[in-house]
Amino acid sequence: MQSPIDLSDGSHLRLTIAHFFTPNGEAIPEDGLPPDIEVTLSDEDMAEERDPQLDVAISYLLGQ
Repeated sequence: MQSPIDLSDGSHLRLTIAHFFTPNGEAIPEDGLPPDIEVTLSDEDMAEERDPQLDVAISYLLGQ
């Protein structure tokens, strides 16, 4: 996944060279895959330290 490169000044660089694929062989785009369930996080959620993403995930896993 990463290729180490030694530079002339003695420093090192690790260059990521991998591509990722879904199980059916489709390439995953640079910006990632869209979520199966999209949950927005509001300013109010942030202010009150609520986590609606976690709440939806728990409900989904419990089959509700």
